[in-house]
Parts: sequence; C-alpha cells; structure tokens
Amino acid sequence: MSFNNANIVSKTYTGNQSFPAARGREYFMIQAGATTTDLTVTFGNGTGAVKVIADGFYEPYIAPSSTIDVVTMGSFVVVTNV
Repeated sequence: MSFNNANIVSKTYTGNQSFPAARGREYFMIQAGATTTDLTVTFGNGTGAVKVIADGFYEPYIAPSSTIDVVTMGSFVVVTNV
C-alpha cells in the first residue's frame, strides 16, 4: 500500500483523548512527551492495550482503522494522515 505523505500531519495533545474510527487511516504513530508519565493506547473500544513509556513511541506496522483511546496525565504527539 502506498499513500501520499503530503497528507501526514502531527498534533500535540494533553490528557486523555479519543480518536474516532477512520477507514482512511493509512499511517499512525504516537510519541509520549519527554516529561510525560507513561501513556496507554487502546484500540477498538478497549482492546489491544499498548503501554508507551515517557519519551517513547509506538508505530504499528499496520495503521489501526478502529477507535483509538489514549490515557495519560501528560502530553503526547500523534502523527497520522487523518
């Protein structure tokens, strides 16, 4: 699969966030802030929990099209095409 990387954007968030399902999501990466506590990312309404340590990142091989929930008390950056 190929996609137009010109559509890739990054955005910083603070605190818990929920992202809706998106069939068009072709790329997803999340990075915890350097001074952030660890964060937890779950997919598809609570399944597939992934822990990301402070200043760490998670970049799945296949971008999730289901809902994405992030639980943290700190900040983080999401990079995606949607």
